[in-house]
Amino acid sequence: SCYSSYDFTDTVETARRARAAAPATPIVVGGYHASARPEDFTSLPELFDFVVVGDGERVLAELAQWAVEGGPRPPTVRVADCPVEPSELPPYPFRLLERYRTTAGGRTKLQINLSRGCPHECTFCMERAKPDRRWRALPPERAVEELRRLDEVFPLAGRLLHVTDPLFGMKAEWRREFLERLAASGLRPRAMW
Repeated sequence: SCYSSYDFTDTVETARRARAAAPATPIVVGGYHASARPEDFTSLPELFDFVVVGDGERVLAELAQWAVEGGPRPPTVRVADCPVEPSELPPYPFRLLERYRTTAGGRTKLQINLSRGCPHECTFCMERAKPDRRWRALPPERAVEELRRLDEVFPLAGRLLHVTDPLFGMKAEWRREFLERLAASGLRPRAMW
């Protein structure tokens, strides 16, 4: 994942190390930088086999299937032409983070995404790089359930919860229902932003 241009050199170095460790394994890159400037990665064919533009979950699954089953080589640049609805995704696998519980202690800022997309075209925003910017969110009840599941692994009480959505609660009806459900849930982070 190359989230932003700030991550480009780290992404290239990670690909170099991955290529050295497993030369035959296909390396796929996605993220905002890859969506905005796929040519930055296609110009390094010795490191990157595929570049995903937009929501990558389906395309990554297709590429993994190709890597296992073979067949004609897919195009190097894959544009996600079928955006992912958050409700289609499985629950976040927070249990995979349990091993960090003791090292994180209580000082951890927790982050979560509850929605995707932003239809605005602000010049400073990376969201413009994606082909589909429609706002789409987890249903409010599922959004609160994800927070409850996160709370089971990293208790929210006393922690800062950072909702990293491109545009949190764009639809007032969704926002009201989510906040009402959150208030009724008993989940109480120290602060939420």
